[in-house]
Amino acid sequence: RAASMREAQGLADAVRGTNSLLAAMATGDAATIERACNLAELAGVSTSAVSTARQSLRQLREASLLTAALSSDPEDIERHCRAAARSGVGEAVIDSAMRR
Repeated sequence: RAASMREAQGLADAVRGTNSLLAAMATGDAATIERACNLAELAGVSTSAVSTARQSLRQLREASLLTAALSSDPEDIERHCRAAARSGVGEAVIDSAMRR
């Protein structure tokens, strides 16, 4: 009985985590998506769902980084480079932005 209750709770957590992940992705806000990915992993959301969200996160961070690189504000570029690196944006893209 206790094992069944734990299993049911785990499934409920995964469902809530998946719903939160979907809601975060709908916002299009990179920081919100990043937090939701971290929480979803802890909640037991499927690896493929979190991976898909992280791919969207990388794309958002890369777009933000490229926009920042065009702004020529060194502090803005540096901040976006750090966020992009945390999200898995490729080193070539980050290096290119840093050279701007």
